[in-house]
Amino acid sequence: MQTSELRNIQLLAQKLSVQWSMFDELYNVHENYDVFQKTGPVFWGELEDMLLDTLMLSISRFLDPASNHAQENLCLEACLDLAIDSNARDLWNAELIKIRKLGSGVQKWRNKKISHSDKEFATGVRTLPTIQFAEIKSLIEAIVEFVRKVTLYACDHDIGFVSPVRFWVPQVMQYLKDGIRYKAEQTGGESGSRR
Repeated sequence: MQTSELRNIQLLAQKLSVQWSMFDELYNVHENYDVFQKTGPVFWGELEDMLLDTLMLSISRFLDPASNHAQENLCLEACLDLAIDSNARDLWNAELIKIRKLGSGVQKWRNKKISHSDKEFATGVRTLPTIQFAEIKSLIEAIVEFVRKVTLYACDHDIGFVSPVRFWVPQVMQYLKDGIRYKAEQTGGESGSRR
């Protein structure tokens, strides 16, 4: 791996961080569910499923092996090539093993639901492992921290992951609440979509 490829890994890690922030700010805030119910619960439910699948797919790509047959992958394992000394490589490899263990359920989601429509899982004969939001958050934090450490080592600078979604989502939710309130004032009662 070259440092130019590491830059692409950094961008993917930043994107993953933004995706998680968006999901977390929308679906891990209890007060939002009243807004969802009044502005289109089917839409918000579908968006939740799409964001969750996107998160699972993004996470699992980081956990891919460095190569599959002749195809090289831009993933965490590929970062091991940047280690000049064996101590750094051993340390990163140990961290990667922990991250992969933490992400084993995510890999199953990708293989059985997202990449393929495995018949037993699609028909409900078998179920996918339950993955808690806290587990997803821990896994994403571990991936981001891994990329930060590799960047600090290989490029001698630290990178930050501050997601602007943390500010956008509350603003969008406030606009929706204002719209609900305005519609209720105009119609003289409770407003909201039941579809």
